[in-house]
Amino acid sequence: MSGTHEALYAIAISAKRYVLFNLDNSGNPVIRKAVAHGLGHWLEPYKDSNAPISIPIPSLPLDDIGVHRWHYDVWYQIIMAELEGHPDLVDLSPLPGVDGPAVSRYSASTSALLHWFDAFNQGKPYADRVKAFNFLLAYQVSRTALYEAIALGEIEADYIDDGLPAVVAPFDDNPARGANRCFDRRTGRPVPLSILATYRESIADYHLHSESKFDNAETTTRGLTERRHIQAVAVEYIGKEANRWEDQFFLGEMPEAQIEYGLSPKGRRQLVKLIGKAARKFGKSALSEAAGLSRQQLSAVLAHDSRPRPQTIKELLRAIMALEKEGNNKRIWDAKVIARLKNWIERTSLTAVARKLRIDASNLSKMLSGSRPLTAIVIRKANRLIPKG
Repeated sequence: MSGTHEALYAIAISAKRYVLFNLDNSGNPVIRKAVAHGLGHWLEPYKDSNAPISIPIPSLPLDDIGVHRWHYDVWYQIIMAELEGHPDLVDLSPLPGVDGPAVSRYSASTSALLHWFDAFNQGKPYADRVKAFNFLLAYQVSRTALYEAIALGEIEADYIDDGLPAVVAPFDDNPARGANRCFDRRTGRPVPLSILATYRESIADYHLHSESKFDNAETTTRGLTERRHIQAVAVEYIGKEANRWEDQFFLGEMPEAQIEYGLSPKGRRQLVKLIGKAARKFGKSALSEAAGLSRQQLSAVLAHDSRPRPQTIKELLRAIMALEKEGNNKRIWDAKVIARLKNWIERTSLTAVARKLRIDASNLSKMLSGSRPLTAIVIRKANRLIPKG
């Protein structure tokens, strides 16, 4: 301990996905704290004893850092990509096992999960069956490998008639061996090893994960995030808070987890009122187009002539949010144009600028004061004519 303060750096992808580190005298990262959110459900692709020698041994006990060794190695490579100037491209090649099938472990803790193995269990002695509360293995499908296999004729196109396979297998303490017994739990069809997603594919964009709770937190954005303000517009009755979202993400859709009772009568009225307000603000044509509906369908919703499906309501709400965002962006852009116009007028005069833009000086004055909106023609002319600097 030197008793001196060291700079502490952070790479923060979301509130639950970040790493804290120092840099040693050679500029190499020394990880102090890391979070395995988004990695913790995967089984380790290699043992600690097989960790790559190219990645320095952790300077603190892994329990103090908060992750397993392979999580530490992933974070180390993410930091190195940032330090070397290619933050989007993380080199995972030093990690052994990353080209093997990515696998998670779950417990057959419900009757629905256990029923997935009815066909597998049929005819087997009790000792060889998958039983209640036994573990099971879950794999992901590589879209690229799947579509390539279909294109090459290795798999029939009807293989995906019911969507991507939801791949599971009986538990095996060797997951690579277990992958040879995996099947689509929805159809019972065996799933070839060649179309399973690898660890490399599954975590390739781990460091680019978007954060839906904040603005400026999309996959390709960087910098400080901003608060995303949420407005509750209606009440919908559901069976439970989370509907086992994480399980469904990794195991495939489970209809029995989707317990939804629909909107309350008051909630439905509130939503229709909100949609009506948006239709008046943006116009029925703009709103219906943004939602992928016909104008007649939107009019029927607003007139209470039809009871819209939940998906239709969701599409309308998404459309309203998109139009609001587009409007906010336009207001920000207009404000920048107005500021530049005012600066130009200060250096010349209102009359001279209006003459250049070929509009009436009084109309330009109203646009600058906000009593009249900027037209697209004025914006285009301003961007072309306002002197640089």
